[in-house]
Amino acid sequence: MSIIATALTLVSMLMPRYPVQSVDSTSYCQSGITASGQQTRVGIVAGNLWPLGTELKILDGPHSGQTVQVLDRIGWGSQLDFFTWSCREAWNYGRRQVLVEVLG
Repeated sequence: MSIIATALTLVSMLMPRYPVQSVDSTSYCQSGITASGQQTRVGIVAGNLWPLGTELKILDGPHSGQTVQVLDRIGWGSQLDFFTWSCREAWNYGRRQVLVEVLG
């Protein structure tokens, strides 16, 4: 193996496979059909940073420990939008920075 190939192999082994990201999040309560064609439900998030179908693990905040799936898109104002049935809960959530791990 060449020195360059060895170096690239080592770099790829040291870099995390799925990065952890800090994102600006909000919550929404508008029920309907998502961009993926599915009905809104808890566990679905809207986001424009990842392809539809991407699974994210939430690492902190009120949704810490949950695995959610990006099945909708956001018009503007946030990077990640959690669905909830309660509009009061969505309002109280406000805007928060949360850490997410991209699972794939």
